[in-house]
Amino acid sequence: RTYINDAPQELPGYLQEFKSAATIMESGPDVLECKGSCYGHSHNFLGAMKHHHCNKCKEVVCHLCSSKLHKSGTDDYCLPCYVEEKMLPEEENVTADSKSIQQMRKELKEEYNFSGADQLSIDEVEDAWLCYALQRRWKRWLTMSDSLSTMHLQ
Repeated sequence: RTYINDAPQELPGYLQEFKSAATIMESGPDVLECKGSCYGHSHNFLGAMKHHHCNKCKEVVCHLCSSKLHKSGTDDYCLPCYVEEKMLPEEENVTADSKSIQQMRKELKEEYNFSGADQLSIDEVEDAWLCYALQRRWKRWLTMSDSLSTMHLQ
């Protein structure tokens, strides 16, 4: 690591990534890890900042990576879970508890011609199936929007 001035002599714990071999780490404010706004893109934030546990996946989420389903609602969701809840109707919003991995693999292969479905891990199957479910819902929404626009113009 290169420093503009000398390497810091002391740093609080949450700045550990900036320490040098000679830096003394002091205790500092609590640091939490946010699930993040996308799968696999977590980040750290100060624990004193507003945060909560997602109503669906129960992971820690900072206030910047969360949303409520309804303006008057009290349930906070991480953004990936928010998209699932908002975009997918109740009958499509299934989890591994309500649809087996084998069923998801079968749908990926038969309905979407996903040739590598058998080689995916369980998490990858769920992610791929959810992506296709969201895509299906998005296409239906676009078709419905186009139909409404056409009706409005007539």
